[in-house]
Amino acid sequence: RSTLFPYTTLFRSYLSQELSRLRFHVYPSDSNFLLFQGEEGWRERLLDRGILIRSCADFQGLGPGFYRVCVRSRGENQRLIQAIQQEREAFHG
Repeated sequence: RSTLFPYTTLFRSYLSQELSRLRFHVYPSDSNFLLFQGEEGWRERLLDRGILIRSCADFQGLGPGFYRVCVRSRGENQRLIQAIQQEREAFHG
């Protein structure tokens, strides 16, 4: 069993709040994954920064702009949020 299990709820809440703050639509979750929706291209943009997120474009009922991330450790979650912020700044100037 993962040592992160006791912290999953806390880390999921943090990640959900931060993604929402960054203007993504985050869907409610009780698991260690979050589904969120935003503009297309985030998988590729984050992959260029060494972060892999799951595109859900091929999931039945979803489409381009839907993504899934695993709730990870505090540091990994913060790294994801920082990478998104940096990409947004680079993309929007």
